Amino acid sequence: MVQPDTERVELHFSFDEKDFTKKFGKLKTTTYLLDEILERSVKLFTETIYCNRFMRPSIAINSISVSLEIVRVNGNGAPPRKIAYRMEEAGYPSVPKNFLYETNESLRVGQKRLDGATLAKQIRRKQRA
Repeated sequence: MVQPDTERVELHFSFDEKDFTKKFGKLKTTTYLLDEILERSVKLFTETIYCNRFMRPSIAINSISVSLEIVRVNGNGAPPRKIAYRMEEAGYPSVPKNFLYETNESLRVGQKRLDGATLAKQIRRKQRA
């Protein structure tokens, strides 16, 4: 959802936790759903930086907010797990490789990155318990 009055784009996702435990086809490879969402949100952020440079005042987007809700369909009624992060323009327009992990504590588990494989392991371990 685009919020023109606050110059923000908000992305909201809700998926069954099973979708985060398997890889999906992508061109000639496979990827976890979380990794695809992270990659695509950074791409969107990069594109907004570009648009801001060349399309102001027609387009002005200064931040991207992403929220993921991980639910257990047909589960025990446990509350959903939520992951949220925000990207906003600051300084010279470049996006370092670990940008999301360095700027969003919710995408780290201790010293480890929360990527598709880590989330899949966490969910599988919880399902076995």
